Amino acid sequence: ENAGYLTLLDLSSNALTGNIPPTLGELADLKVLKLDLNGLSGSFPPQLSTGLDRLRMLNLEHNRLSGTLPDSFDGMTSLTSLRLSENSFDGSIPPSISSIGASLKELYLDGNDLTGSIPPSMGTQLTSLETLFLHQNRLSGPIPSELGGLASLKELTLNENGLTGTLPEELGSLGRLETLFVERNSLQGEMPEALGLLEELEMLRLYDNDLTGSVPPGICALKSDFKLTWIAADCEGDDPEVTCDCCDECH
Repeated sequence: ENAGYLTLLDLSSNALTGNIPPTLGELADLKVLKLDLNGLSGSFPPQLSTGLDRLRMLNLEHNRLSGTLPDSFDGMTSLTSLRLSENSFDGSIPPSISSIGASLKELYLDGNDLTGSIPPSMGTQLTSLETLFLHQNRLSGPIPSELGGLASLKELTLNENGLTGTLPEELGSLGRLETLFVERNSLQGEMPEALGLLEELEMLRLYDNDLTGSVPPGICALKSDFKLTWIAADCEGDDPEVTCDCCDECH
């Protein structure tokens, strides 16, 4: 009868199967819920995203969960970490995920079957985000220029999707960015000079796209003057799509 006072529930790394009970959404004092590394199936109970307004961490990674993500995340305004990687979630990323707001620092949606575009509101409402993992899905459309407003972002992985359009110049505003992976998409055009402003950047992967032109000198200067240690681009062969004087890996 005291379950209402439970603040941490960690059932990770077991061999749990079956569905996630919707009644977990009644644990109003819960701050941490870890169900990762199990064999759980079924959908994401909407009760978890509306009834746990004190929850700080939700980890459902590495299960067999499927179906669409909840339409509403209005009840998760205390959440700092949302980890849903390596499941079989499909459908689009609901724009309401941005309603979690400025508390959210980590968002892991990689390794699913998500489709549709990246909601621009993620760049205007999730203003404290430090990690955004969207790789290995089936996302399409352009990279929203609004992502350039995520001033605290350190890791941005968009690789292995179906993203189109150009690399937004606004990404050059991500002054704390350390990792930028956009490889294996259908991005076009030249790389913006503004990427040379990313003085904290350590790894940049651009290959297997339709990018053209040269890797801007400002990006190469990051290797000699700052922290950049690895650049990979489509620079292989006698007539490469991209010319690069400083790449560590050519495809």
